[in-house]
Amino acid sequence: MPRLLCSFVAVALLVLTTRASATAPEAECADAPPDRRIFICSVLIDSMRLAGTALSRAYDNRGVALALKGQYDRALGDFNEAIRLAPDNAVAWYNRGNVFLETRVLDRAIADFTRALVLHPTDGRTYGARGVAHLRNGQVANALLDFDVAVRLLPQDATILNNRGTAHFRNGHLDLAISDYTEAIRLRPNYGFAYYNRGNAFAHVGRIREAIADLTQAILLGPPSAGAYYNRGAAHLLLGERDKTISDMRSALTLDPHHAKAKAVLRMLGLEP
Repeated sequence: MPRLLCSFVAVALLVLTTRASATAPEAECADAPPDRRIFICSVLIDSMRLAGTALSRAYDNRGVALALKGQYDRALGDFNEAIRLAPDNAVAWYNRGNVFLETRVLDRAIADFTRALVLHPTDGRTYGARGVAHLRNGQVANALLDFDVAVRLLPQDATILNNRGTAHFRNGHLDLAISDYTEAIRLRPNYGFAYYNRGNAFAHVGRIREAIADLTQAILLGPPSAGAYYNRGAAHLLLGERDKTISDMRSALTLDPHHAKAKAVLRMLGLEP
């Protein structure tokens, strides 16, 4: 299956990124590494010096750090408080939506992203995040509408293009998917996920050598993926390349010893997994 990526709040980006709101006096609360940020933001919150929007930002920034550490329940508590203190804090709505997205509470994620867009209607990343939520919820048409707006607002964002490509893939529009993955790779040449996705799309349209080349690049760029080895092995199988098929299936099983499809291919070839 193609891989979706979503940004978690915006500064850098891959699977999780951070969009922390910051003012000069609270810069370290906004920008420090997560553990330090949690400590500094907690000091600011407990100091009773902040109120209103400034206090909302401190809760929001601490919530970002907690979310980046996978402490989603605590992060939700902070985002709830940030929103209570400043209901017009679009960033806090976006960040809480991303926690719901990460924890697969998709209707809540969509509602929060929608509220963030009411407050900040030209935020391309929020359209992109809501598109991911729609796609995970099986609402491909709604996802494409959001991704189209996101691409118009952020045409250089490779992640959004990758995700729109996945929506096209799910819709059966493989040429459009390949086009979006190709543009994502042009913008970010070391984008392993886009190579993985384009490789799968090439395989589905019968461009097997190109699929193998892309899946090889995805494996080289990482992160390690049983799926990439399995899919490349399946492509080698279509070309009758037995030894390469076996090697890739065994690599897939090294990464995921329970990979049922890789085991099935090896058994089909007369081998024990």
